[in-house]
Amino acid sequence: MRVAFNDSDGKLYPLRRRVELEEDEIVGEDASPDLVVSREVKEVGVPTFGITTELPALALGYSLTEKEGYDYFLTKIFDEDWGEGVFLGIPIRGLMNEDCGAQVTSACWVKGIDSGYLESFFKCGHLENTLRHMKFTGPVSILFNSYDRKVTSVMTGMPTLGFYALAENIKGKISEFGVAPCGVLVRKSWGLAALFSRYPYPFQVQTTEAPLHGLALSVERHFWVARGKRYKGVFYTRETGMGVASAWGHSTGVASSRVLRTCRALHVPDRQYRTDYFLSLDRKEEALQEILKESLGNEMS
Repeated sequence: MRVAFNDSDGKLYPLRRRVELEEDEIVGEDASPDLVVSREVKEVGVPTFGITTELPALALGYSLTEKEGYDYFLTKIFDEDWGEGVFLGIPIRGLMNEDCGAQVTSACWVKGIDSGYLESFFKCGHLENTLRHMKFTGPVSILFNSYDRKVTSVMTGMPTLGFYALAENIKGKISEFGVAPCGVLVRKSWGLAALFSRYPYPFQVQTTEAPLHGLALSVERHFWVARGKRYKGVFYTRETGMGVASAWGHSTGVASSRVLRTCRALHVPDRQYRTDYFLSLDRKEEALQEILKESLGNEMS
């Protein structure tokens, strides 16, 4: 497939590299691509994937929380109509274990579930009409605050790290999902995406260029590398947020161990990553159990 990228700030580099690894052809926007990957709405006459924008939740009819921030989200795939199932996303905050350190999103869990109750949040005529008017296809997310169980915001795309966790369960190429997201099977297994960084992240986003050792092809297939360059087979970058390790598993323990295996294979001075992804989810489960028990049952184990 011929894929074009509209990426002025380099934030789509991890996705671009994944498309390369899946052996699709990357072309310019003027070279008749089959798919355009862009974070912004573009009138290009071909399928566009990656659009991330906040929608007017109040105007769409949602009751908004008075609290700040979100601690879980729901995602559903849209392509003229809704796809099957809902994906539950649970962000993990805190750069260090036990949710300590800078309160950035350091990991994200995503799990496919079948729940008529949770699907009802997407059955909003105003939302569907807005998406059709935008000619949008792809993930749509509703962010919640568990304090009052109300909506924080509604957006196209997924919150921080969410898509990387979902992508581990896509049974096909990213480009195929971009062109026809409801036509590609997405497993409902646990997906985990975890930040891999180096000091002084998050206080500086760039610093002295450094090599990232251990980035063999087998490792890179589960590591969404940040913007950089290759020289004599070694990857170099100035970014302090060096990439995202991702994995799927039928259980949270399996997904967590696979992500840790990827992180431990990578070497750079002052590297930073958490090792308690399973335990961090366990703490979240206790807080969300009452809200989600009807939908998840025992699936949180």
